[in-house]
Amino acid sequence: MQRELKLNNKQENVANLGGSFNVSAGKTGTANAPRDIDLAIRLADDEKEVRGFGQPITPELARDIALEYIKKSSIAWTMIKDITSGKIKTIDEVKSSDGFAALEKLLNPTHQIVSGVFGKEAILQMISLKDCEGIRYIIGEMENKTTIVLTGVRDVTPKGSATAVSEPLAGWEHYKKGTFDNVVPPDTEVHKSSLTREELFAKIKKNNFDESEESIIKVLFGEY
Repeated sequence: MQRELKLNNKQENVANLGGSFNVSAGKTGTANAPRDIDLAIRLADDEKEVRGFGQPITPELARDIALEYIKKSSIAWTMIKDITSGKIKTIDEVKSSDGFAALEKLLNPTHQIVSGVFGKEAILQMISLKDCEGIRYIIGEMENKTTIVLTGVRDVTPKGSATAVSEPLAGWEHYKKGTFDNVVPPDTEVHKSSLTREELFAKIKKNNFDESEESIIKVLFGEY
């Protein structure tokens, strides 16, 4: 499906923006002068073109996706600790716990994504932005499926630090408030172009492979 993402934004330098843009309603001035602009990012078809794989999402949705995964995995881990400590003693107690339900959803083969593809448009739009030094990945859950969110980051390493430090280009406050203003490009989530554990083994079976480690690698690092 052909997609277009329209944004209102203020950029210091139009030349720093990645992707394909329509620029209109801007104040007069040179390309390097600060000005308000309307952006329309024409995205490739997200089903028919590999370069279009990856769904643009707002900081609000990125935050919710990340928190949903952390919430479920934390509940499941609490159950495991309760079993280890002896607080949960019987199989009936395990099955009736919130942790069991959370773990069941996380490990369900139809929900557990094991691989996915981000098209070059999403990646290039991120790394082409001013101050972008890398891409952060965040594991999350969306529509009952595990997934990965990507966001561009800047280098904010303190002077004299022995370890590098990064932060999202948008700034963490956008994720706290869930705002979308002045965020170009948005974060990206891989969903349609992904492979669940159930789909992985279905492809192994379809290709008449055995369920060996070699067959799993052949599918994960092969064509799909």
